[in-house]
Amino acid sequence: MTKASTSLGRAIACLLVAMSAAAAIALVLAPAASAVWVTAAGRKIDVERLTKGPSTTPNPLVEPLDSIFQNLEFHGGEVVTSLTTYTIYWDPSGAEPYPASYESGINQYFTDLEHDSDASENGQSVVAEYNASSGQYADYDPRFGGTFKDTDAFPSNGCKEFSNSPVSGSTCLTTAQLYTEADAFIASKKLPTTKVAMYFLELAPGVSTCSIAEETSKEGQECSPGTKHTVFCTYHGYSGEGFLFSPQPYTVGTGCGSPERPNGSPSDAAISDLTHELDEAITDPHVSAWFDGTQSPPNGGGEIGDQCNLQFAPTGTAPNGQGYDEIVNGHYYDIQRLWSNDGHACLTGISDYSQISPIPTFSSTEVATDEMSFTALRSPFVVAHYAWNFGEGAAPTETSAETVTHLYGKGIGAYRPTLTEYTENGTGIGTVRTIGVGIPTIERAAATDLGPATATLNGRVNPNGAALSSCTFEYGTSTSYGQTASCRDVGAVNTPESVSAAIGGLSPNTVYHYLLLAKNANGEAKGEDGTFTTTKALAPTVQTKAASEVTSSSVRLNGTVNPKGSNVTSCVFEYGTTTSYGKTIGCATSPGSGIEGVMVDGQIGSGLAAGTTYHYRISATNSSGTSKGGDVTFKTS
Repeated sequence: MTKASTSLGRAIACLLVAMSAAAAIALVLAPAASAVWVTAAGRKIDVERLTKGPSTTPNPLVEPLDSIFQNLEFHGGEVVTSLTTYTIYWDPSGAEPYPASYESGINQYFTDLEHDSDASENGQSVVAEYNASSGQYADYDPRFGGTFKDTDAFPSNGCKEFSNSPVSGSTCLTTAQLYTEADAFIASKKLPTTKVAMYFLELAPGVSTCSIAEETSKEGQECSPGTKHTVFCTYHGYSGEGFLFSPQPYTVGTGCGSPERPNGSPSDAAISDLTHELDEAITDPHVSAWFDGTQSPPNGGGEIGDQCNLQFAPTGTAPNGQGYDEIVNGHYYDIQRLWSNDGHACLTGISDYSQISPIPTFSSTEVATDEMSFTALRSPFVVAHYAWNFGEGAAPTETSAETVTHLYGKGIGAYRPTLTEYTENGTGIGTVRTIGVGIPTIERAAATDLGPATATLNGRVNPNGAALSSCTFEYGTSTSYGQTASCRDVGAVNTPESVSAAIGGLSPNTVYHYLLLAKNANGEAKGEDGTFTTTKALAPTVQTKAASEVTSSSVRLNGTVNPKGSNVTSCVFEYGTTTSYGKTIGCATSPGSGIEGVMVDGQIGSGLAAGTTYHYRISATNSSGTSKGGDVTFKTS
């Protein structure tokens, strides 16, 4: 297949295999950073350490703040709240075949995960501890979408020109080659390419990969087993198409994964590796949500799996005599533990999680040119310390003080600072806001006054010392928006204040997106996307009123109709000498599609019998139904 890869920003997290300490130093010490990341060909690559994770028994008398906790901080991104997994076995004709039960064992594991989703006794449930900027929590509820066979021929070795090329006789493909194949295969099968789909590309035995081998420089290259520079087992990332992705080289017998075989299958060695990547993809799909950015290797940095890298602790013995630490849908597995901020430890399940977390919020104020003051607002739980990330790419600031200041070296612009709050045992969740330095700071608020066709959009704007020149809401049924409404009640322009806009003409029971934009002399700030759902359309409400202008042969019938926000397509008065009525006359004017009662009438000009009692009622119909008023009578003269 020749389709060009559209992959962007792959957040690659690698399971490292054993190698010498000297080799480890050569790999990770360039340049000093809070996590071991390099950027190559536009890809942000997270390289895991060779050690087996941080100590779970720190000494609080000598280790301050995050040196004690070694916890993950929130960096403002999203987590995965719904996910469907797929396996693709790239096994063309002539390739070395997978061992018996390898494919079936991996597929069985994904089936087992779906069966036992949300079960607290499984280690993967630890992901539910971590939240997103939207306020939602990561969800341990993976569905298995099925398995596929890719028989396309392997392309030519992409790693062969470098010193870490494959060993003689093997195939080595670059990250770009793997993404190109995944993009094309998924498109050919018309499989989902949304961010709630994750594909595991299983490579045939003898096929290796180098994560950044397409770079012209030889420094910082990492490759899987089967090369001259073996560093990792696998990694995860995301495609420009939106889906999550993890290539899985065949690494049985290379030191990757668990040494235990509780199912007696070679797939046992791969399952821990793919679980590591699955859980990191859920809690940090784009290297922008949960990872430890304050610590340098070997005792910190990385994601939920990195913190416990290669930590296995079998708790039982399977019938075949091999160790296991989890039973998923009745099958035995030995899977590495995952990092929990709660108690700053590697856990085997959320049953160990106290679930008592702060609820972080913060305010910001400009105190000088390009300098902002941040204050953590009071949480209902005791906060031991705070991790601030000011949105400039530097490592988070750890402090026990509620208020901090930060000078923005990059000057005027929009930033997304984050705050993670920790209780004394390390439990913490995070929050994020978009602020303006020099430009307005915008806070979106929930939409109110929701009806089937109307809503009021709300927000808060701080002009940050320069008068607002515009303030606008954009809204529509997608993030393309398409409609605008000017803010009302702008008032004083140099102080923070609430703004709103009443909108109409909406569709009933429909999800709408909206955001707030504000501009001053320094530039324009754009708020974050929010959503609201209009209420369901209701049938009109009607009331029959007393008749007027009664004569011996004519009358004016009266009533009120509230269209409930949906256009009234029929408005009539039913009348006759009994409550069976039998005759109708239309309303003189249409009630329209508003949300308030409208007076309507119908004039019967002649034909009535003198001295006779008549019954009548009003009837009105919109798209949601028909309503009829109560019976009222009049007597002709």
